[in-house]
Amino acid sequence: YSEHALDADTNARACSYVGLKWASGEETWGCGTHTDIIVAGIKALVSAINNK
Repeated sequence: YSEHALDADTNARACSYVGLKWASGEETWGCGTHTDIIVAGIKALVSAINNK
């Protein structure tokens, strides 16, 4: 998991990255953006799952 801000103002969007390692040894990554860091993380998690 990693995250950073995309903008410099008070309404900055967050960009989150999530990596998953599956039982098979396969790794997938996802990215999500949103103004709420928690929502960005959830979007990144869903993206990583969908990349399997």
